[in-house]
Order: sequence, then structure tokens, then C-alpha cells
Amino acid sequence: MEHIGQKIIIDYSIRPSLVKMELAEHPSHTTALEIDLSGAQEVSVLLPGEDEISGHEMFWRLKRTGKSVLDVRILEELLMHKELIPESWKNIKPCYFWGTIFRDGANNLCVAYLHWDGRDWQWGIDWLSFYFEGGDIFCLKA
Repeated sequence: MEHIGQKIIIDYSIRPSLVKMELAEHPSHTTALEIDLSGAQEVSVLLPGEDEISGHEMFWRLKRTGKSVLDVRILEELLMHKELIPESWKNIKPCYFWGTIFRDGANNLCVAYLHWDGRDWQWGIDWLSFYFEGGDIFCLKA
């Protein structure tokens, strides 16, 4: 990975390795792409009156926006170079990487996330059967 300021180059020829599950949905890029993290923006797909929706519905609504969302390859690189994580992300609990969806051995779908625990950056996964709040999504600028 190469970086200049908030821009990083993600090599998509490298298969994601952080989460040891089958890839159900992942970008089809096969080359390196420059990603500008300073251009990441929070996007809500909640409808008026909704406080939360299932992860399955969140994923499909987000996909229908056509926006380019953060994926697990970006998460992997950020965990190796935590100094590149925008300071403003410490206020987001958590930041989901909806560009990659995993399938576990029981055929359940899940999404990886990053969060600040007050001392360090941590990652984890949540199942799409859970309910999500709308402010937990980051997209890249189109």
C-alpha cells in the first residue's frame, strides 16, 4: 500500500484475509485503486420515521444508491496504518465496510466494522440479521 496524505492505494489483486469467511459480495476490481479517505461521507438510507433497519435491508438500500462504499480491503490497510484513519471517525460508532459482505459456515451474512474503543482502533463483524442505525455508513465520493 502506498499513501499520500489521506489518499491510499489499495491493491485489489490481493484477496481479503482479515475475516476468515467466504466472500458473498466484494468489489470486482483486479488492479490498484487510489482511495481518498478525506472524501468519505456519511450516508443514511433510513426512511422518514425509521430509527433502524435490518442489515439485509440496509445493504440493499445502500447498494441501490449506486455509491461506492468502503470495503474490507480498505479496512485491512487502515488497520496496518492506523495513522491514516481520519480523526473524525473516532466519533462514529462503528464505521461499517458495506462494500464486502461475508458468509459464515451456517450461511449467515455479515459485515466488518471498525470502531474506536477510547484507546485504540478495533474491528469486528456484525450479522446482517442484526438491526443497524442509519448513521453508521460511510461511502466514498462519486
